[in-house]
Amino acid sequence: MSAEHDTTTPGAFAGRLCSGFAGAFAGAFAGALTELPLQAVFKNGGFLMAMGSWTLDGGSGMDDYAVFVTSQGEAAVYQGTNPAAAATWGLVGVYDIGKPIGRRCMAKLGGDLLIITTDGVVPASKAFVKARSDKAIAITDVIQGAMASSVGLYGAEFGWELTLYPEGSALIMNVPVSTGQHQYVMNTYTKAWCRFTRWEANCFAEMNGALYYGGSTVVNKAWTGASDLGIAITGDLISAFNYFGDRSHFKYMTMMQPILGWDVAPSSILIGVNMDFETSDPTSEITLPSSSGSVWDTGLWDTAVWGGDSEIKNSWYTAVGTGYAVALHIKVTSSLAANLNFSAVNFVYERGSPL
Repeated sequence: MSAEHDTTTPGAFAGRLCSGFAGAFAGAFAGALTELPLQAVFKNGGFLMAMGSWTLDGGSGMDDYAVFVTSQGEAAVYQGTNPAAAATWGLVGVYDIGKPIGRRCMAKLGGDLLIITTDGVVPASKAFVKARSDKAIAITDVIQGAMASSVGLYGAEFGWELTLYPEGSALIMNVPVSTGQHQYVMNTYTKAWCRFTRWEANCFAEMNGALYYGGSTVVNKAWTGASDLGIAITGDLISAFNYFGDRSHFKYMTMMQPILGWDVAPSSILIGVNMDFETSDPTSEITLPSSSGSVWDTGLWDTAVWGGDSEIKNSWYTAVGTGYAVALHIKVTSSLAANLNFSAVNFVYERGSPL
């Protein structure tokens, strides 16, 4: 879990790879080392930033590809087993994918290879097939505004990294903010993104199914416990803004009904509505009752509720807001091992005059 910088002299194109290293990519571990010059392959100069493997079937074998990416955003894709022999090694193509961000810009997700670039996090399966101008190929497309802002502000900082954490169903992208770090995290099942804070991480690693991150002087075990080093965890959720199929009429919000599920009531839940893409914090606090689960050997069989099951709350609350588009905003704070689920929301509003 090294946090040291990788250094390369930009003046000399560092595009040489030993066939022993390429052989290790294909499963070999011995053999004579032979240089693989790549200067003639790349036309835009720069230096070699990273190398990764990409496979079409999710396994390993003859269909694996070696991917070399330069600082100028060119990717060379090779297929074969022995770079020293033309019969067993060949160039598939050279592609423009956007400049990579950071030395640790690659991660495997299934058989695919993900690469952090100035255009977002792009999968090899799409970046080497579609044109770079098709921004929708990036898996960060839904957070492209935040991604572009982070690259613009912190793209030159050390600490960018992609880490897959299968036990948490999460793909973690570390963003080295100048005054700390935060992470954009994608649920690998739903493909939804969120942002983590308070993890002051320079690098991540997984070991024995657990996730760890290294800071400047410390190594922490992540994704464990019910607090951030003793500080209560705060979660913020803002739903997608909705015009309800009517962009021309003003809306006066009156009621909202969030559908919430929980096993242990959090310390604090604030709810409210945001109008027309503003994101101010909610101020109305609601209370979730303690779990009504029964105690074993005490509750009446076939009548009592099993303890530990998720409770559901679908009460109506006053909503205050005027505008054209509305979103639900929930802010939760807890130092308990609580699971809170948001399933849906219903709104009641009065339609005002048109534009």
